[in-house]
Amino acid sequence: MAKPNQLWVGVYIPTDEGWLFLAVVIDMFNRQVVGGSLREDLRRELVIDAFEMAWFSRCLGRKTGMILS
Repeated sequence: MAKPNQLWVGVYIPTDEGWLFLAVVIDMFNRQVVGGSLREDLRRELVIDAFEMAWFSRCLGRKTGMILS
């Protein structure tokens, strides 16, 4: 990526301690974690919370041209 906020990637992983899910949003420009969420269930709010944290932490406007994969 040529500059920040062009491509974000989200992942989630279960833990060995039971069902605890972590969703992170990574800016692929510099591989920086820009948002995250931790929950005991795998509901859509897990990803939405991580995305919103990333979006608001970067103060992005409406039209960014950014891709979330």
